[in-house]
Amino acid sequence: MRQAGDSGQGRASLERDLAAFDQGLEQLGIDLEADQRHQFLEFRQVLLSWNERMNLVSRRDAGSVLSRHALTSLIALSLIRDTDDGEVMDVGSGGGFPGIPLKICLPRTPITLVESSRKKALFLQHAVQELGLSGINVLNERAEMLCRDPAHGGRYVSVTVRAVAHLKEVIRLSLPLLAPGGRLLAFKGRTAEAEAKESSASLEKWGGRIVGIEEKRGLRLSPRPKIVIVERV
Repeated sequence: MRQAGDSGQGRASLERDLAAFDQGLEQLGIDLEADQRHQFLEFRQVLLSWNERMNLVSRRDAGSVLSRHALTSLIALSLIRDTDDGEVMDVGSGGGFPGIPLKICLPRTPITLVESSRKKALFLQHAVQELGLSGINVLNERAEMLCRDPAHGGRYVSVTVRAVAHLKEVIRLSLPLLAPGGRLLAFKGRTAEAEAKESSASLEKWGGRIVGIEEKRGLRLSPRPKIVIVERV
């Protein structure tokens, strides 16, 4: 498999990224199968290739696709059960995070990637095809529209969101998609606790409660990622 930037510099960047990724996986207790490892490498290649013509990850993070973006995505892995009984939706998938890394590690779980940008949705469709993933769907749609669609409202056991919007806005867009008892997994950084405290009105309006904040200490990620877990009641 040819990797992006097959120069000596590109190979060195890949080796650094992969070494840090492997270290993070060990800290998370994740043991990849050979085919899953290949899919992560293929995903990195596809993303970096498309990143040359659209903004999927920042130039600063291009050398840490696996060790920053994929690893951060996998913090949610312990919060989602790998089963074909319940569906997961990833809202605002963008460059495929966290949805595609989660799908690689959750082969039985049906996952829907939602992306409002047509170009990014095309990238996601291409990546899914290139990786040979099954049980994953890409919707070029806005979350606001899906909330009002009976085919999607109240359907999902988990909704993941890795976005810059305030938690109270993420709650508004995500909770209507969840089945009762389903959980929103909102990726946040150092503002997680403050945003949780500021979201009480939104929680009351949309019928949710915060059940915890997941944080994996020891990972060499800055800012340290956290996941605010909101349950639909």
